[in-house]
Amino acid sequence: MNWGAADLDRNGLVSAYELGLYLQQRVGQASASKQTPDFGSFHLDERGELVISLRDDTFDAVKARAFLAMLNHDVNALAPLVQQLTAQRPAAAETLYLQFRLRFMQNDYAGALAAVNQTLAVPFDDGIIPLSRADLEALTVQLPYWTPVLELSASALPLQIDFQIENASGEFENAPRGAFASGQIYQANDGAIARYRIENASAAPAHLYFLTVTPHGRFIVGPLLEDDDARIAGLAPHASGASQKFKIQGLPSVVENRILYAPQRISKLLFPATVAARGLDTIAPETIATLQMQPVWYKIVSDVTTPADASEIRNAYSRLTLDVLENESAGTDGDIASAL
Repeated sequence: MNWGAADLDRNGLVSAYELGLYLQQRVGQASASKQTPDFGSFHLDERGELVISLRDDTFDAVKARAFLAMLNHDVNALAPLVQQLTAQRPAAAETLYLQFRLRFMQNDYAGALAAVNQTLAVPFDDGIIPLSRADLEALTVQLPYWTPVLELSASALPLQIDFQIENASGEFENAPRGAFASGQIYQANDGAIARYRIENASAAPAHLYFLTVTPHGRFIVGPLLEDDDARIAGLAPHASGASQKFKIQGLPSVVENRILYAPQRISKLLFPATVAARGLDTIAPETIATLQMQPVWYKIVSDVTTPADASEIRNAYSRLTLDVLENESAGTDGDIASAL
């Protein structure tokens, strides 16, 4: 009801018929479901139909719309919703978490870190927000460490970068693109196999890395290219290469990737430090000065019904290691490819 998923004609009202039809479809199509609910009226019942008005101002209703705006990376829609939540329940974990996501999307990383710490300071049950307490604690280390990289302004790299999808013949072709607030965005169906293809148009080797931000606020950094030699020596001038194949998984949402380019190898991006070590290690400013960043966005297209709660959002993105088709063994390669 909060998401409005049962409002089939989108008129702001849910009738008993709409609710019954929604539940019949939702339960009947659920994984491993052995039930198909029926609905209807009693015999000789001619007293009309129950109609429920969808309220726009309850905390849960506003929170639901805020989660949806977050998944779609719609900053303009998210900002007033977070303002509403803050006015209603400023100390709620959901409010503080959404403040973190909004500030991160607005590139206010100091504010994002402050919101993470505020969220950790309040008690909340597991599943109330899409991140676990352990995720938040990791962010208190990750955000300060990676902020200099996150603050890089977008620029055009001396590369041709294409986001590609595997077709029915097993060949890769460029994914379709559409309009997006931050530029153009690729479209990819849930379950599709994808990769990045890169051409180095420069006269110097290109050392390439990625920073991926999941729709619910986790991120991971690593080398982009599949070829081990290219990871170490860089992609040769005027040569082409590809990332490992990875599987698109998640709810209907927008995924942000930041492609990082440097003219020389950067060990701290090639072999990112663990969370435990980052408090003792930093990336030198002179190293940051050599980096350039180009964002690449893709939208996960799916028939999945809009999630009903934070737990479903978390479960959809709980695996940062997706299926690498040609390397089923655990290890660095699998972790890297899946995080793209």
